[in-house]
Amino acid sequence: MSSNMRQGGGPTNLSNPDGGLAETASSNAAVHRIAITQTRLDGLGKAYYEKRLNAGDSKPEALRCLKRRLSRIVYRCLQTDHTARAGTCIQAAA
Repeated sequence: MSSNMRQGGGPTNLSNPDGGLAETASSNAAVHRIAITQTRLDGLGKAYYEKRLNAGDSKPEALRCLKRRLSRIVYRCLQTDHTARAGTCIQAAA
């Protein structure tokens, strides 16, 4: 793999306690597929992407921003789900 293939990428999180690089890569790939799909379909994702383009961002930068936004949304959903499950388990055990 040449060094040019990783241009523009952020640092890889090697300290992921729950999984290794394969899990991180598959998560990144999933967010990428979601972002690409959202830019092609009418909806909030495409509107945000076009808003970033109109604000002067390049296509890769606008896509990067959409991926960050999607990642925050997915993380919030996972946190909410985890909190709800933890609360249910504690109440059921009491």
